[in-house]
Amino acid sequence: MKQTLMMISCALLLAAGMQSCKKDDKKNNSSGNPPSTTTDNFQVTVNGVNYDPSTIDVQEVGGVIACNATVNSTTNFAIYTDDLIQPGTYPIDGNTQFDVIHSDDNNATFYASTAGTVTIITHDTVANTMSGTFSCTLTRSSPAGTKTATNGVFSFSY
Repeated sequence: MKQTLMMISCALLLAAGMQSCKKDDKKNNSSGNPPSTTTDNFQVTVNGVNYDPSTIDVQEVGGVIACNATVNSTTNFAIYTDDLIQPGTYPIDGNTQFDVIHSDDNNATFYASTAGTVTIITHDTVANTMSGTFSCTLTRSSPAGTKTATNGVFSFSY
């Protein structure tokens, strides 16, 4: 049930084009680890192309934390997770508390995470901050396609 709610929430938020705000004091980080600050950050490599979005919006709605990272007018990424997820490493398999969604065609179609891992490094439910890393396979059914996401890092306040 939680998984279905997360997928519905992510589709609605992406389709609505979540309002975004510019990242401030963005830190470039080549180590592959999230920055130590609470400045919102999201980076990922997909099929060998590095994506470093210019805007990030994070919201907590109905027990789900939604982070939407916009690269340009046609390309965006979103991560969705349960607001109670604890630090640790989890499989991404369509049945977990963490999903990655990606669109490269102005939200006409979506790739969804189907296999991979996420490591929640920090999650402070009092200060409302989270950081972690991920890698996964992104798949869409129509038109059929698969992408590989690696070196994913995120840190944000919600």
